[in-house]
Amino acid sequence: CHVVPENFPPYAGRNANLGDIQLPDNHLSLNVAGDITAPDKVVVGGFTLGRGNWRQVATLTELPAFSASDFRLAGGTFVRATGGDGTTAATPYLLTDVYGLQGMGTLLSGHFTLANDIDASGTATWNSGAGFTPVGGNGFYFIGSLDGQDHAISGLVIDRPGVSYIGLFGNANFLQQRDRTFP
Repeated sequence: CHVVPENFPPYAGRNANLGDIQLPDNHLSLNVAGDITAPDKVVVGGFTLGRGNWRQVATLTELPAFSASDFRLAGGTFVRATGGDGTTAATPYLLTDVYGLQGMGTLLSGHFTLANDIDASGTATWNSGAGFTPVGGNGFYFIGSLDGQDHAISGLVIDRPGVSYIGLFGNANFLQQRDRTFP
């Protein structure tokens, strides 16, 4: 008999190599000094990255499944892409899901391209109902680029009454946006 704890304990250490994690009723918190490797699926009720470098960039294969009802990036860097290295507009990270989209906020000088339409309706339950965290804000500016390639981002929820600079981007400096649609 395998009993899953009510709350998955935080993972702390220098590096983390995660296997197949399927804990849809539990919260996974990561506070890692180094890199986080997750080659298999991650399905959790909640996900918080407090510190560490989460990097899932598929080259010849598809990205593993990732799902979190409550998703929070409190620190570190978070990349989920199907290619690219994000260092220039010629080699952007190719974003395929809303988690990669939110990860742009951890790489404010990165370059990104939407590889397909993105359904962001799951953001309604993120951050205790406050939704998606705008990319750039609180004195930090997005200075990279986003090329939408004529793809749409639908269902994005941001519920932060009384807060200024609300949208996909909070603060942006020299922002380059191309070919993206918000239905």
